[in-house]
Amino acid sequence: MPPKKIPRPEKGQTLLNFNKQNPNKSAENDADDVLEHADCDRRSEDELQHNDDVWCDNYRIKYQSYYTANELLDSLNFVADCEVNKKCRESPYMSILADESTDISNTRRMTITARVIDPKTLECSTILLQDLEYEDGTGVGLTQQITNQLCKRSLSISKVIGLGSDGASVMTGLGKGVYGRLKELNPLIINVHCMAHRLALCTSQAANSIPTLKKYQEFLTNLFYYFKQSAAREKELHKIQEFLDHPTLRYREIHAVRWMSFLEALQAVYRTIDPLITYLHNCIAAKDPKAKGLLKYTSSRTFLFITYLMMDVIPIVSRLCLAFQKEDLDIAKAKVL
Repeated sequence: MPPKKIPRPEKGQTLLNFNKQNPNKSAENDADDVLEHADCDRRSEDELQHNDDVWCDNYRIKYQSYYTANELLDSLNFVADCEVNKKCRESPYMSILADESTDISNTRRMTITARVIDPKTLECSTILLQDLEYEDGTGVGLTQQITNQLCKRSLSISKVIGLGSDGASVMTGLGKGVYGRLKELNPLIINVHCMAHRLALCTSQAANSIPTLKKYQEFLTNLFYYFKQSAAREKELHKIQEFLDHPTLRYREIHAVRWMSFLEALQAVYRTIDPLITYLHNCIAAKDPKAKGLLKYTSSRTFLFITYLMMDVIPIVSRLCLAFQKEDLDIAKAKVL
């Protein structure tokens, strides 16, 4: 059977426009159209003539064209976006979850997520609306980004009954914040400060007024960098851990933006106290001044007391933090925890 000849889009015509011109096509068939016309791109006429065999003779698809890849992604995004719009329109009410931050290139970005209800099953689901770059970081600018996203999807602000955020003043401010601006458009909106964020703020600041606990946290940070700066030190420590039948673990860094990082750093020290002290004793014999300072603290009763005390408290707080991050969690369930 001769290979199927596929109609070729005109020069400069995108896959989406090419598909939309056919009245028999629907949004649900766009994914099939993408595969059918996968090698359509914005090549020059000369290049297309040299590659006629791709279209007519053997119909080989290499997926190596930059424009083909972009068209494929655009079409997949279009189909996925149609499904998101459908869920949002069918939901009788919805909540908006917004979080603004900066990425690794120091560009300000905001993610806008929606919490919707399936009217048939009454089950809630969370869907991503947009991850966008913004310039105006004030309440007015962020509110404009949210309302623009709703207008783009033909959604009424009257359907939005809740706003969830990390509790930043620019988000929760009743006057000039995003919550205050949205409440002017819909007085029924309720602001919800993310419970996981509230717990993280509480636990991270609980020890600020206790010098002993602050010193313990500084010790964990110093211990991490002591071994990170030398592969030989870490290798020797692992040998001692294996010799003493302890787990072979690396010491962890405490990150301010990672809620579980303190537990990971604490558990690594708790499970390898004996190998750590043994290693530091060996380093003192080698006249390592940094090891001498670390050993002086790890040999104290204060260090042992705080380590065991934290292991009684932090795992419980961490389990609570994970419970607050569950996808199916609602306010009624959270109040019971």
